[in-house]
Amino acid sequence: MDDKSKTLIASIEEAIKALAQETDEAKISSVFLSFMDGMRRFHNYSFYNQILIYLQRPSATQVAGFVDWQKKFSRTVNKGEKGIAILAPILAKYAVQRKSTQEDAEVISSETDNLYVNRCIGFRVVYVFDISQTEGKPLPEEPNWHDTGKDPIIEAALKTFAQSKGIRVEEAVYLFGADGLSKGGLIKILPEAGTRTLVHELAHELLHWKYPDLKLPAKIEEIEADSTAYVVANYFHLTQDQIASPNYLALKNASSEDILSCMNRIRSASKEIIEAVEAIKGLHVPEGAG
Repeated sequence: MDDKSKTLIASIEEAIKALAQETDEAKISSVFLSFMDGMRRFHNYSFYNQILIYLQRPSATQVAGFVDWQKKFSRTVNKGEKGIAILAPILAKYAVQRKSTQEDAEVISSETDNLYVNRCIGFRVVYVFDISQTEGKPLPEEPNWHDTGKDPIIEAALKTFAQSKGIRVEEAVYLFGADGLSKGGLIKILPEAGTRTLVHELAHELLHWKYPDLKLPAKIEEIEADSTAYVVANYFHLTQDQIASPNYLALKNASSEDILSCMNRIRSASKEIIEAVEAIKGLHVPEGAG
């Protein structure tokens, strides 16, 4: 390995270690803890309900039912507001025969021989409202995890690199709250998304879609992709909010140990992208990189 490669790898590893420490610090910040406490009270909506919400109110950001806004968030729905129709499951309780062992046979009465489980037997229409349709107590401040800093030269090189790998890059109008999306051979990016978002999605293509047999947990995939984005953005001194990646990874419940356990794969993807961009645009190592 030549000196240039050694220097590059050292700078990458230094950035990964710094990110690991910053992510731990982000997880215990007052802003993050306050936000997570508030978000626990929101329901997680299915993909189909996300589509229904978008079709009826594309600008919606946070939705909840009429009563939930009052009881959980101390907010009231404005008079005359029209609800957003979504589907809620209809659940029925079914008895399931319990299989008991000899050891617990003496403590199981005839009344406890059955276990009960809820099963979905259909759906009904319910209504939710976006925060813009309500007024009252402010919601907890959201930690910044979006990044809008753009570098046209680096972005053009990244797109050329993607093309050389058989990956198309397209603009998207809406991605259900995400800034970018990797679909295996296709990357979709919001027009306002930062350059590091493209790096994030490229990392997914290189590390995950290329090796589907790995079947990594979604959390690990996000750690690897966003850590790579952080490293590459740091290396090329892209304009990025320094707390964006730590906050994003903290929201994914990543710890410093999680990040460092992915060191080799993050380093590999970061090195490949950095060297490709340098080769395509004839860039030199920025002074003080790392």
